[in-house]
Amino acid sequence: MKRYQRIMMAFFVSSILCFVVDGNIRVAQAELLPDLTITSVNVPASASINEKITASWAVTNQGDGEVPSSIPYWSDQLFISTDAQLDSSDVLVMNIQHVNPTSLAAGASYTASGDFYMPSNLTSGSYYLLAKTDAGDNVRTESNETNNVFAAQPIAIHVPDLTITSVNVPASASINE
Repeated sequence: MKRYQRIMMAFFVSSILCFVVDGNIRVAQAELLPDLTITSVNVPASASINEKITASWAVTNQGDGEVPSSIPYWSDQLFISTDAQLDSSDVLVMNIQHVNPTSLAAGASYTASGDFYMPSNLTSGSYYLLAKTDAGDNVRTESNETNNVFAAQPIAIHVPDLTITSVNVPASASINE
């Protein structure tokens, strides 16, 4: 015959879960996990192919635990995409590694920025800059790995449309002239 225990009351004191089972007090250590998420991305509203642009972004640890300094590095990556979803068709334009970082406490944030060139194979239209933190999954203890990507507002890409309107050539020419 199975014996069932009833939990009458449960509460947290700091990171300790306290509960009462059939009149006996029990405690358990709760694991406090970090959760890195990108909270903002700043890019220009428009750009041309091969143009150097600057992007900046902010990352916040919205988890209950810190990212420990024992993690050797993590990466932030930027992608150009035709939509707001990161997939294998998106083009990586920047990878920044945070090497030997200090710990990032719960609620703390950092900002980063960098320059990159818009890819030359884009056509005119709207593109998204997608920013991804912990791109290599080095912060393995995150409480939520599904919120690491942020889509900035669309960037209007302009591609020059050059058309030859006239050609002038001499009426006659000689060899080696």
